[in-house]
Amino acid sequence: MEFTGLGDEAGKVLAQVMKNNPSLITLNISHNKIGAQGSKAIAQAIMLNITPKDFSTILDIGIESNNIGDEGAKDIGEALTHNHTITSLCIVLTQLYARII
Repeated sequence: MEFTGLGDEAGKVLAQVMKNNPSLITLNISHNKIGAQGSKAIAQAIMLNITPKDFSTILDIGIESNNIGDEGAKDIGEALTHNHTITSLCIVLTQLYARII
């Protein structure tokens, strides 16, 4: 789903997909226009993505080059402290990445 122009509303829909699709293991939403609201919804789904029986077991997420902002970066960072199934997160060219380096 790279380079498709996805924005906040699409981010909210994707968060629902993440919650309801147990076969989803990789989500690449890189190079889009997802902002703070969309990333907040995705962060909530990441936080719930901890019990394979109930939710999808997403292992890899690509969110690089979006407009998540400071709040979105904070939400995703917080969600990751509760999630132990994600093994790969690509955040290059986001505000979260800029704060790490």
